[in-house]
Amino acid sequence: QKWWDEIQQQIERCEGFLYLLSPESISSQYCQKELALAQALGKQIFPALIQSKVVIPDALQDYHAIDLTGGLNSRTVKALLNAIYVAERMPVRRVPVQPVAPTYSLVALEAVNTVTLINEVGGALEAGNFDQAVFLLKQFKESGYASRFIDLEAILHEAEDALEHQAYLREAEREYRPIVSLVQRTRTRHLGLQAFAGFHKQFPDYDPENLLEYCEFTTLYALEWCCIPAGKVTLRREVGNTTHSVSTFCISKYPITNDQFKVFVEASDGYRDDRWWNYSPDARDWHHTHLEPLPIPDGRGNLPSVNVCWHEAMAYCRWLSVQTGLNVTLPTEQQWQRAAQGDDERQYPWGDEFEVAYCNTYESRCREATPVNHYPAGVSPYGVFDMVGNVWEWCLNTERGSLDENRSDERVVRGGSYISGAERSRTTSYFHLNPLCRYDTIGFRIVHD
Repeated sequence: QKWWDEIQQQIERCEGFLYLLSPESISSQYCQKELALAQALGKQIFPALIQSKVVIPDALQDYHAIDLTGGLNSRTVKALLNAIYVAERMPVRRVPVQPVAPTYSLVALEAVNTVTLINEVGGALEAGNFDQAVFLLKQFKESGYASRFIDLEAILHEAEDALEHQAYLREAEREYRPIVSLVQRTRTRHLGLQAFAGFHKQFPDYDPENLLEYCEFTTLYALEWCCIPAGKVTLRREVGNTTHSVSTFCISKYPITNDQFKVFVEASDGYRDDRWWNYSPDARDWHHTHLEPLPIPDGRGNLPSVNVCWHEAMAYCRWLSVQTGLNVTLPTEQQWQRAAQGDDERQYPWGDEFEVAYCNTYESRCREATPVNHYPAGVSPYGVFDMVGNVWEWCLNTERGSLDENRSDERVVRGGSYISGAERSRTTSYFHLNPLCRYDTIGFRIVHD
């Protein structure tokens, strides 16, 4: 098919012309010629903004442009369909067909000095105007130009490859810059890291600000959060029950895994760095005699991190806070119970009746920890996994409710484990331990405000 002839035929056959507006499409000779042809043929024109801050060209100033800069959603699709609906009911403009010639007509090309045209192509390639180069080369090719030494097809392929790569880079840059802005701000850094994880899969070779090195601990991408709305919980004690108000917070969707804790252990500024242990004399003294954690088993990366004492869990939180810009800590009992129960004070995350298939307790007969995402049917009302069974989880507070990190009092654990029975694995079950204890039935999860 002749390239420009085919374009003209397709525009003649269509009923409407949708012009996606971006800086590239507005400056493109392809698009300008096609728009001029569509207007000359009396076609319905539908301009649509796909990038913000685009200067609408004069030829489209009289049209209402549909804003698609936020992507395709119910609002923008409705606007587009409404524009088509209105256009269908407008009188048809009968305009004589007046084909628009490309920059050089095939006849005119015969009279054009070949050296001049090659110079224009070379200049366009050198200036990075690959769209213009492809435009000229396709017309030049159709003119029937032949040379024993110049491979026009090879030049065209190079220009098309460069144009495609240029479009790739422009798209990457458009998506990349907002992510950089998120990462640079403390409050939104965790959102930026999550966004970069998805971006990096699609654009693995585009990272001018070196975000990948910034977040070299790629397993942080596995940190998923569940937002817990404000509400009330009732803590049950032998001496009586107390009701507490809990503000909105985010909790990790899963207990911290071996893979995630291993990043902290292996980081040059991680487990061995005194900074994370200086929050209390007891933590600092303990760390000086425990410079290495207990071994982390291989091949169990998605299992909860266990044999971690309360001080180790707190050190991990303090380190992670610096890495992500969030105020990360262990959950209080109130936060933990709120995330597990929701609003109805249910006995188990899924309801009031125990279900052996929904969690890893003594009744499941597993006799060991299971992957943290193993029980999707047992999630809490807010989508939090493993809130009962599998492993107990350290909480921030003491049995008396103190949050003082300097106190050496025993700290509360919640949720039950794989050796706990159903009665000991309720959303209200708890006991308290010396913060120095390490057991393979106790792990932890984290929260941020």
